[in-house]
Amino acid sequence: MISAAVTQEVLVCATRDMKDRRRTELARTAILALKDARPEEDHEPIPTFACPGYPFESKAALPACTGSCTICTTQYFSHTYQENPSWRRLLDMHSDAQAAAATQGFVDSARKDLAIVRQKISTYGDVLEKRWVRRSDKKRANLVLKAMPEACPENFAWARMQNELARNLNAYIHEFRSSSTGRAKAAKKLQDLSSAYECRSRTMHLLPYCDAQTLSEDPMALLSLLHHRANSDATDWVTFDMEQTKLVFEALLACPPYNPHAVVMYGPHFGRLIAWNKQSAHRQDIIGYPRAVIILEAQCVLARFLRTIVDLILKNDMDAALPGRSQWQALVASDFQATSGPLSRRLDAFSAPPQYDIEAIVRVLEERHEAMLDEIEGLQTDPLYFRSHIQRLRDSAYDKTQKDDARDIFVVCLTLGYIWWADLLKLALINARFVRGVQKQYEGEINVGKALPLRYACALLILEKALTDLFEGQLLDLTQLLNTSKTFDNYYSVERKVTAQTREEMLRTHPLLWNVRQLSRKQETSPGYRWYLSFVDYLMARGTEKGQVPVDDQLALHFSNMMIVDDILVAIQSHRPRPDVANDNETLLQWTKARGNTSGRKQTGFCLWKGTREWPSLKPISDLPQPSNKLSRTAMTQHKELRRAVEQFWDSLGDMLRSDFPPTDAECPEIMVRYTHTQKYKDDVENEYRRFEQAVTAKEETQARRAQQSTKPYADAPPPLLFPGTDWPASPKPHVEKRVKSKTRKADDDSTTFGEADDSRPTIDSPTPRLTLQVKRHTKEIFDQMYPAPGAHLSDISWEDFVAAMVDAGCSVEPSRGSAFSFKDMKNSKGSMTFHRRHPVSTVDPIMLKNIGSRLQKWFEWDAETFVDCSSGTDE
Repeated sequence: MISAAVTQEVLVCATRDMKDRRRTELARTAILALKDARPEEDHEPIPTFACPGYPFESKAALPACTGSCTICTTQYFSHTYQENPSWRRLLDMHSDAQAAAATQGFVDSARKDLAIVRQKISTYGDVLEKRWVRRSDKKRANLVLKAMPEACPENFAWARMQNELARNLNAYIHEFRSSSTGRAKAAKKLQDLSSAYECRSRTMHLLPYCDAQTLSEDPMALLSLLHHRANSDATDWVTFDMEQTKLVFEALLACPPYNPHAVVMYGPHFGRLIAWNKQSAHRQDIIGYPRAVIILEAQCVLARFLRTIVDLILKNDMDAALPGRSQWQALVASDFQATSGPLSRRLDAFSAPPQYDIEAIVRVLEERHEAMLDEIEGLQTDPLYFRSHIQRLRDSAYDKTQKDDARDIFVVCLTLGYIWWADLLKLALINARFVRGVQKQYEGEINVGKALPLRYACALLILEKALTDLFEGQLLDLTQLLNTSKTFDNYYSVERKVTAQTREEMLRTHPLLWNVRQLSRKQETSPGYRWYLSFVDYLMARGTEKGQVPVDDQLALHFSNMMIVDDILVAIQSHRPRPDVANDNETLLQWTKARGNTSGRKQTGFCLWKGTREWPSLKPISDLPQPSNKLSRTAMTQHKELRRAVEQFWDSLGDMLRSDFPPTDAECPEIMVRYTHTQKYKDDVENEYRRFEQAVTAKEETQARRAQQSTKPYADAPPPLLFPGTDWPASPKPHVEKRVKSKTRKADDDSTTFGEADDSRPTIDSPTPRLTLQVKRHTKEIFDQMYPAPGAHLSDISWEDFVAAMVDAGCSVEPSRGSAFSFKDMKNSKGSMTFHRRHPVSTVDPIMLKNIGSRLQKWFEWDAETFVDCSSGTDE
């Protein structure tokens, strides 16, 4: 153990220059490493929000909140300072006058810089866009570094700089401990190193999204950032900037100054000091000075950077620049998507400020829930799709040494996991609809600076709690996928080398694995889950590029669902004002019981089914031959046998679950709905086999006629074909009453509980005229594969061709999260649907394409006769 005298020496070296307001992070880290050397000192307990040795008198009294208040304590002291109150003497102390000058100075400077940016965009927007976009990636990166030399050259640089810091810190601490004569020298090295590190890292941690790589790869990122920051109020960005600067505050990188005041974070008094008030602080209408001053500094540094880079872009030939902003306005209308390419811009810094919109939250949850139910229906009703599904899951499992039975249990567990997630997502959807209903009742009474109605505040907190539990369950399931996914088939070899292979090497060799490992660890000094998910999203967007680690479908889908839940949580957390009953657990618990919508189930899908006594076997399905796509009675028999085996599997699985969850159990999953038992399914199967039988019969008759004619010396010419390119006459379709479906939503009902049925599926309306869409020839060929005739030739298509076909049919396409894409029917207002891009190759196979066609027919009412070739014999 190192003596207390040596520890005191490190303290003196770390704090001897009292004039330097930006003291060393590394010295503080060294103190943490050597804290066992400090003996226990006898002193009186330090008040929760006090700083020992504060030399000024302040008009503001110390906050009177409890020391366990997670809202107020995180506005004044980081996690480390909360655990070690005596270390608060290392903080800078600001008098009331200094604090007021600092906050007002940041606000005024940011407003001035953004006003100049706004004026130049208004005058020279087109010139700005043209000069920035036409530059190469390298020139754009150089310009970013010239405007802000402290910016990092690489994206997601926090991880790389942390590795560099850890490497240097370990070396210097080793030197400090190894020699008593070299301790003073080592302490001096620590101080010099940390000063250089802080100079490089401070701006990067204040603006983690403003790195040279991000702003140069996508030229629209900077233009979007300029527009949204210059044309929105600084108060709209408070919650976003608070989250972005979390690492600065928690990891002691900025050493925030201390003053007992709070700062107004809304309205015309934004940035002014105010005495602490419990209700206002809990609503985040005001924020403690140590936390608020970092937010205001980040806004000031960003505004200065934006003004500088605009000046650099417009500097050359400014006299020859022609005023105008027509092209700029077109970019604004398109939300800066014109030339952004396929890159996924998940970072919200490059979009409008985060807004709480309960209608959007409900809509997203509905789309995801409907997509999951459609997936369950496809697995139950399409034998080829289910067979392809289980084969993909088998291929995604890294352990090839397992027996077939064990691998089948793994496949069933994964299948059940996502079926269970559909049910868990439904619970969140019910809560969101309830919040929407309560919000409408209090419309006009919800304003920043005022307390929320208790009923609405409790409903919002319950929704946030349900989504938080959902996300934590997704993290547990991610750990299961980490141990079994083929994407991480080298995981255990990496684990064995943890002591030899540093995290820095893992980040370089397998960045996706590095992010998943970090997501599974809860660390106070990490940038947060959203940062890691942004990194994952960036890697997945490039998953098809050469040299990138492929991501299997199941893992890609799980990441996408995690990102959706995280996005909704961020939207709820940006609600201003925040609900101020978060710490009143008794009130919240009583209200929750009265509401009757609590769920005691574990919010996870993959861990639930361990220990189930008996599993239905996949062997009967696997042993059957792959049905042929040829038009023959043998192929029809193979299809029937496979369908029968799939139906038996789902019946066995449903019976097993019914034994675990009685029908009266309000928490039984939606797996209980077996689509193979519905009359619609039976009618569809009967019609499908009737068409197949008719096509086979027609083919056999044609072949027999040709054989008979070939034996005659003067055979009559064969009758003309009704459909060119086929060998059998077209068979009339059996008459089936058309079901016209419309996408409806259930009316809001505050009495809805988790156990009630919540059917927002299609309803039957009166018949309407047949929908027809004129499309290009290539588009029609793709949709013909979605609704193929029996025996038709099918082939894979690229994801890009599929997207182009959907656009040609009148849909807008918006990249969602992870591998998800949202397609909205713009021509006929049929709503929107979510599809997932396959990994690692962006192709859509015929089985998947047919499944997509079934979903489009269900929701958009598209079928084989919807599309008409308008190209007049040529592709447009």
